[in-house]
This record gives sequence, C-alpha cells and structure tokens, in this order.
Amino acid sequence: MNQPIEQAGNPSDGRPTFQERLRVERERLGMSQEAFGMLGGVSKASQWMYEQGRHWPTTEYLESLRQHRVDVGYLATGIRQDTETLRHALGFVLKLARQEGRSFSDEQLVSVFLAVIEAASGVTRPDLGDRNAASGTEVTQGGGR
Repeated sequence: MNQPIEQAGNPSDGRPTFQERLRVERERLGMSQEAFGMLGGVSKASQWMYEQGRHWPTTEYLESLRQHRVDVGYLATGIRQDTETLRHALGFVLKLARQEGRSFSDEQLVSVFLAVIEAASGVTRPDLGDRNAASGTEVTQGGGR
C-alpha cells in the first residue's frame, strides 16, 4: 500500500507543501488536471494522485513539465527560480543518476533535485555537509569530485 508522501514544505513557516504547489502551478496556468497531466506525460488519475500526495512524480514527469515552461523549481522549493538554474539543476540530477549505474526511487531523485535547487538558491543543508565530510566526498562547482 502506498503511503502519502512526506509534506515537502514546512507548514510552520507558511510555505505550501509540494502537492499544494503542484495544484497552485496548474491553476496558475489555467489548466485542468487532465491537461496538466498530459504535459507531464501522465493520466488525469496520476495527476490527481500527485496533487493528493499519494504518489511521487517521476523525474521524467518533472522534466516534461519543465520543457513546457512549468516552474519546477517552484514545485520543488516553493520559491520561483530562473529557468537557467532549473535547467542546470535537473540536468545535474539526471546525469548523476545515470553515472551511478543504479536505479533510484522517484522520491530519492526528487529529494536530490530539491537539495540542488536549494543549494543553487543559497540554502545550506548542515546535514548534507556532515554526511559529505564523513564520507570524504567533496562536491565542487561543475559536479566534480
């Protein structure tokens, strides 16, 4: 049985959750769930499930939305981003997933995408810094190690 996705937002700071942002962005564009789902390559039922928080969208879905000028950075963070930053962030995540030579869950890929967008926006994640220091992994500009 699928569990609802974790609220990708912080209700205590007033930011809407991921599923709320997805609905807001769809409505901002004046689209039905069916039409918006078609942009992402999914059915109306899948779009509804995403907006209800019952399933995570795939990175392919997010990439397809981005190609149709949907603000996927806003979906991920609740902050409107410039499209160049988003293009690079999503490209980085997809490249990283392919390079690792193993499969990642949609939830893991969305989480990485969110972290990359936050880093590009200047949001720091001390928990990731500790993990990187412990593993000896150094992340440099351009994605090198």
